[in-house]
Amino acid sequence: MTTMKCIRPFCLAITGLLISITTHADTSTTNALPEKIIIAGALAHNKGPIASETEDGPDINFAYHHLLKRFDNSGLYGHGGAVINLADGTSYAYLGGTGRLIFGSSPFYAELGGGFAVHDGDLEKKSDDKRELGSRILFRFEISAGYQINDSFSASIFMDHISNGSILNDDNNRGLDTYGLRLGYSY
Repeated sequence: MTTMKCIRPFCLAITGLLISITTHADTSTTNALPEKIIIAGALAHNKGPIASETEDGPDINFAYHHLLKRFDNSGLYGHGGAVINLADGTSYAYLGGTGRLIFGSSPFYAELGGGFAVHDGDLEKKSDDKRELGSRILFRFEISAGYQINDSFSASIFMDHISNGSILNDDNNRGLDTYGLRLGYSY
């Protein structure tokens, strides 16, 4: 898949986010923490200045977040989800926790999370087209910045990294970065 075909959906999503931001209703309760969130996203796989050019392609992401503990302008969510690579690269499922911080009474928020992932990729180097990840179960770290469009919908810029964190002490710990845009439905 060409780079232009991968970039086009991201440009459309950013345009939609900007339109939503400019038409945001002041009467909504956007700083309230939602109890349950269903998330879908379009992500890029192993691209960018720090990625090697092994294994790439677009990904789709589905996730579910459930509020476990509410604080003043923040909350702790349990989460589970999957990243599915559409170009025969590594896909993975994950579980963990995410903290969400709302910036005052604004609709903007930041999230930081971690947990574990189980992937279907190579453990050792078998081809030049695949990443070697060293172990089947990996640590997972995520970060995002988002905007609560209204009580039901949110949009965020998202990045995650899976890796064994060098605990195996070998060269098979290349890790994998994934980033893109996600839309959330809260209920």
